[in-house]
Amino acid sequence: MTVIAAAAASIVANYFQWRCVAKAGASVTIAHAVVLDDFSVVASGVIALSVIMTALVATTGRFANGSPASSFTSSRSPRHPVHY
Repeated sequence: MTVIAAAAASIVANYFQWRCVAKAGASVTIAHAVVLDDFSVVASGVIALSVIMTALVATTGRFANGSPASSFTSSRSPRHPVHY
């Protein structure tokens, strides 16, 4: 849930950045090395939405199989070794 909250806060910040860019136009910072324009605001918003969607899919998949925690390892448990 922390990831979703952080990404949602980023989207709120993007809203205010978008209003600033729409009103004043593109701006540069850090010795003209970083540009804040329409594309950068949209790109950061898309990244934040992607993070939210990924977190929601990971959370949904975690509880779908009945296990309390997600596991990206094989289904074989080290407590039950396979003997060949």
